[in-house]
Amino acid sequence: MRRLLFLATATALLALTVGCGGPRFADEAAYLSARQTALVAKNSEKQEFTRDDVSFYLWNLESRQAIVDRVEVVGGAIHVIESLPFSDEGSARAWLLTEERADRGTQHPVSIVRSNRTTELGATSSSMVGSSPGGPLYAYTLPSNVVVVDIPASDALGGITITESREFANLIQAQGELGNWTDNHLEWIQQRSEALGGATLDWARTLTEFQLYGWKLPDGTYTLDIADPDTPEGVLVFRSEAFGSVDEVSAYADRALLDDSIRWAGGLQFSKSGWMLIGTVLLVGAFIIFNILRAKKGKTLTIRRIAGLDQIDEAIGRATETARPVLMVPGIGVLDGISVQALTVFGSVIRSAARFATPIRLLTANPAVFGVAQEIARDVYLSEGVPEQFDPDSVRFVSDRQFAFASGVAGIIQRERVAAAFFMGEFFAESMIFAENANIVGAIQVAASTQTTQTPFFIAACDYVLLGDEFYAASAYLGRQPVLLGSLIGVDWSKMLFMAFILGAVVIHSYNQIRPVDPNSLTIEERTLYEANDQKYIDWRTDTWFLKLTREKRQ
Repeated sequence: MRRLLFLATATALLALTVGCGGPRFADEAAYLSARQTALVAKNSEKQEFTRDDVSFYLWNLESRQAIVDRVEVVGGAIHVIESLPFSDEGSARAWLLTEERADRGTQHPVSIVRSNRTTELGATSSSMVGSSPGGPLYAYTLPSNVVVVDIPASDALGGITITESREFANLIQAQGELGNWTDNHLEWIQQRSEALGGATLDWARTLTEFQLYGWKLPDGTYTLDIADPDTPEGVLVFRSEAFGSVDEVSAYADRALLDDSIRWAGGLQFSKSGWMLIGTVLLVGAFIIFNILRAKKGKTLTIRRIAGLDQIDEAIGRATETARPVLMVPGIGVLDGISVQALTVFGSVIRSAARFATPIRLLTANPAVFGVAQEIARDVYLSEGVPEQFDPDSVRFVSDRQFAFASGVAGIIQRERVAAAFFMGEFFAESMIFAENANIVGAIQVAASTQTTQTPFFIAACDYVLLGDEFYAASAYLGRQPVLLGSLIGVDWSKMLFMAFILGAVVIHSYNQIRPVDPNSLTIEERTLYEANDQKYIDWRTDTWFLKLTREKRQ
């Protein structure tokens, strides 16, 4: 009974806490002070706009990440409704721009611009002759039959502005020079119009990967098609949306482009080659699982020798003999997969150092990396049964400023005359400073960097350098754990399969390019076309696909 009462009370308190939302502050000064401390932030910036009576504060953190607080101000008191994390300041500002524009309306709606241009030009009619990245190309027919076509630009708020106007003798000439509809498009447009009950194509926009079609239905409403106009099957519609007006269609397109949601139109990522993507993922997963099971059963899985990792014990031995410390630097990056991999390798280095009571110096440039590095070092000494040997000062946070960190590391190298130095992680211009100073004191150096521009400097100044995937293979190479070892072998199998596939595709494609088409299999029209364009490749698919190819060539 007591247990049930305790659970009920805890549930009620949890519900009450959640219902109250985020933290509350007496005023803005208290909010800024408390959040500055809690977030370890460099600065904050209150946004000029509000949405639904909610204000926004952008916090730039010392870790180079960003936080956006959605706050509600009531009587001077501030209530944090929600805190949204972002990987960097740029991502946060892009999201804030989306929120700001969501409440702003355009000053140039498409319908008004089109109506005003019709009146301004005294046009007898207007129609759409094509599309552009800025929006639809509207043609206005004047009483003299001269046609004026406006080239638009989007204002990113759902409206358009006119950047250029061009005159043509007639509508056919305008369509011929500016129209971007191929035969495939025109055929599909006719079929789609009939499928929508006699709808007219009243708005369109050309994007890098998509074509947007805005259809005006007989009842005055609109349907927007998001499509890929260039597929083997013709125009492929990914998604359709319903709207009340052409202005709503244009506003949706700009909003979707801004927050990138249009890029994930339904089925897009799998519409063309999804079966291959899914099959590849399953195959790679099968390779990895199969090799993990092999490793767990005791099968011998061979990894080629990596000289730099084989020298760890030699470097530790030299440091022990000379009573000089071992230096480790996991780069200057944030806590991510690269720095974690470097710390994993350093765990093996620390383990060897702990067995011989060799002093270590693990120097970091990021507070989060520093915390993880300190815990890894402490756990290693504890697992080796010598927790008393762990010196908290052996793992240090030097500075998060690039050259202040470089100066600090160089000073420690020179003062303590390190016997071995391991540089692994994300390095930039400071790489040569580290390597040269370690070389001056005669330290054995092992380096690895994910920045290919810095690898040549390490090669020039260090004794051993891990190249490419050797850095990521290091944890499996040193630990020989079945899961890591099997994963490494499985990924290597996948790479070999991909290389074989690429080589086979090159051979097949080259063969199809140089093998001539059998003239007897072509119609007179197709033969004329091939002779005119000097086409030499063979059709190895269906007749329908072949006809589509020739139709595209004809355009």
